[in-house]
Amino acid sequence: MSTSATNIRSRRGQQTLAEAVNLRRIREPILGVHKRFELSDDEAEQQLRGDTRHSHVVLNFSEVEEVIERDGSLDEVLEEWHIPIVVATQDDAILDTRSFQDVLNVLFVLPPAIFVPDIVYNYDTMQPNDQVKAIKAYVFHVRELERAIAEHNIPVRLLPTNKGWTVPHFELYRELYEECGYTEMALYGVQYSGGRAGNATRQLRRHATFAIQTLNLENVFVIGRLGLDELLRFDPRVNGACGLRQLQTDERFADVQRRLQRALFANSDHTQSNLTTFQ
Repeated sequence: MSTSATNIRSRRGQQTLAEAVNLRRIREPILGVHKRFELSDDEAEQQLRGDTRHSHVVLNFSEVEEVIERDGSLDEVLEEWHIPIVVATQDDAILDTRSFQDVLNVLFVLPPAIFVPDIVYNYDTMQPNDQVKAIKAYVFHVRELERAIAEHNIPVRLLPTNKGWTVPHFELYRELYEECGYTEMALYGVQYSGGRAGNATRQLRRHATFAIQTLNLENVFVIGRLGLDELLRFDPRVNGACGLRQLQTDERFADVQRRLQRALFANSDHTQSNLTTFQ
């Protein structure tokens, strides 16, 4: 651990009642539709101060890092009842320069939070062996983060994301999921639209099904897909979602959130089998 991280950790102080409650809350699955807040936008910070509408706030890792560098923590931005969901997925060029210590330095300062780690890239244009190497590198990264969290008692729950898309790819996650007791995955849906991908929502749903059935997932949190028709068609275990960008006003979000959540939970009474049921 770096000296700066040690100093940050020592300043955390005695646990408050709110922190104790939030430590329990971060262990719960992410349910419903949640808002992405862009901390690079001053208006977003103003919306968060004194906010009572949002239980969870979705944040970008680099923006969180900038606020911590500026303020020393997120205390000036978040209210004590907010659970930050910090997503590390960004452009490849940013991930390539982000070190393990950079990640730890942010985790040391976070209040009780959910963190979606990311490292390396994996594309269907790569050779199959390289795809496997990328997934194994990601699994190793998550394991190392879990070790650091346990060693330093960091109040953060890891929520792995999908670095693969086939049943054999998700099989590479199985040992990690069994060791750590994971029952949830963050499915990053942004790469399924735009550019060469077009609007591959059917493919996204199929990959979500592969993940759920292969790993016996109880919950999936979809990042970057909030189309009403898309949410209606997801598997019943897709129980959480957020967009990629924030809606500009909370009043508008509250109205949209109600409609999107009705769509998201429309299939919640359906049953879905795991692959292991047939093995």
